[in-house]
Parts: sequence; structure tokens; C-alpha cells
Amino acid sequence: MTFQKRLALLGAATAALLSSPALAADKEDIQALTQARLSLTQAIEEAGRQGNGRAVDAEFDVENGAARYEVTILGADRLVTYTLDANTGAVVKTDEKTVARYFTRLDPADLQGARTTLEQAIGIAEQRLSGKAIEAEVERDGDAVRYEVTVAHPDGRTQDIKISGVDGQVAER
Repeated sequence: MTFQKRLALLGAATAALLSSPALAADKEDIQALTQARLSLTQAIEEAGRQGNGRAVDAEFDVENGAARYEVTILGADRLVTYTLDANTGAVVKTDEKTVARYFTRLDPADLQGARTTLEQAIGIAEQRLSGKAIEAEVERDGDAVRYEVTVAHPDGRTQDIKISGVDGQVAER
């Protein structure tokens, strides 16, 4: 199989996974999220300071029993994922995404042009859906950005909501 066919197959599989409805979050993950001292917004702010850029993807995860946030920061010339301890905010790992940088359709200027930030979109989503954000990402929507935020509820249900980067309005549920 050629490299182009493998890449196309990988892209199709990724699109299928991303377009499937959100699954219920693990109750242990939800419990860890509610007990975490750091919110997803605070993790994004800390990673942004570390990486001198803007977040394009952020999620909560429990890895080997430790609550963590993984925040991907888009800088002027690089894409780096920061793993932060959900209780202390300390960066425990960094991973430069050299190859992924070429596949992102986002440019730092796109994020600077958005009137609504990812952090604000998370706040809107949490308030609208009465839960706690467990994942958020930036998407390109024509010439603007849109945020997709996954909010977890205490019973383990998750809901996705899309927020316009132009005006902070709910774009799609």
C-alpha cells in the first residue's frame, strides 16, 4: 500500500471517529475531574504561558491513576502538547508535534482574530450545559474559528456544543 493510500485511509478513519457521537465518560474520570483543583480553563492558561501561544486542543484524562490535562498550543512556528498535573498545574511532559503542525489548518492569526477565546467558549459551554468541560478544541469554520467543547455531567453523560469564535453564540449542538 502506498504512503498516499495509507494517509487517505488514516484521514478517513480519523474523520469517522471524530464524527461519531460522544460516548459516556468513565465515572472514575468524572469523579477525578470534579476533584481536580485545576479547571480545563486554568490548564489552558498555564500551557499558553509555557508555550507562548494559543490552545487549539485540550482534554482531561486519567493516566496511571493520575489526573492530567493535555493542552496543545499553537505557536508561531510550532505545535506542542503540554501535559499538566490536574492538581498542581505543573507541566509533567511536553511533546512537540512536528508532523501534526503541517496538517493543522489553523494559523496563530486565526486565533488572534477571534473575538471569543477558547477559555470564554468553555465558560459559555459549562454554563449552557450545566456541567464541567472535559475536552475542547478549535476548528476552522470558513474564514473564522469555532470551538467544540465536550461537557461532562456527574452521571457520566457527555454533551458536545459548538461555539462561534466570532460572537460567542452557540453555533450548533
